[in-house]
Amino acid sequence: MASEDLELAEACGAGKNWKKRCEFLAPLDNLLWDRNLIRMIFDFDYKWEIYTPVEKRKYGHYVLPILYGDRLIGRIEAPYDRKEKQLNVKNIWYEPGVRKTAEMQRALNGAVERLAEFNRGEVSGFTFPPP
Repeated sequence: MASEDLELAEACGAGKNWKKRCEFLAPLDNLLWDRNLIRMIFDFDYKWEIYTPVEKRKYGHYVLPILYGDRLIGRIEAPYDRKEKQLNVKNIWYEPGVRKTAEMQRALNGAVERLAEFNRGEVSGFTFPPP
């Protein structure tokens, strides 16, 4: 952390003006490098299954962890179809004990929209079930 960010870090630690947000983590994000540490800190078991044979996959080919607030709440499989310019949300798996709220739903919808925008596409007619 840069020393000029100390004030921001202290404000975050104090919970001042902190609003939960939702982000999808890339499989090679350095936060995910140490699987044992992620399991210990977040009680979240993650494995990028892109090289796992189909019959041995637990979730899917390219599944992203979902970070909401300070918790890893689940996984999303949302491949992007370059030809159709569509982000296709195939599945979402929530971690045990995750309580779905309207606020979380809005944050998740926003993250899906940002992922589609990042890929210069649109979300295919997928709608999330209400919490």
